[in-house]
Amino acid sequence: MGEIRIKDDDVLCCGSCGEPWGLHQGDIAIYLRNEDQKEGLCVTTKGFSVKIDRTLSQGNPSSRRQGLVIQFECELCSGDTSLLISQHKGRTFIEWKK
Repeated sequence: MGEIRIKDDDVLCCGSCGEPWGLHQGDIAIYLRNEDQKEGLCVTTKGFSVKIDRTLSQGNPSSRRQGLVIQFECELCSGDTSLLISQHKGRTFIEWKK
């Protein structure tokens, strides 16, 4: 997957084609928990629906703490990618995932 690129005017570039134009946010998942707990809070959106759950078994980009997943669609390359933000041992990671 492509590197995280941000243009000079603070615009996020597509993880597939690298272009700053045509990138649209979609569904979002927010994962909250205390360190290493199996349960916490998961809030997801799908369209205009919201789901709240206590199970963190799937989708959390962090194996130990909080995580955030934002789905994107690019109108230029038709790429569907997700931007993952996660925490581990006091560090925050950000990456694209197909």
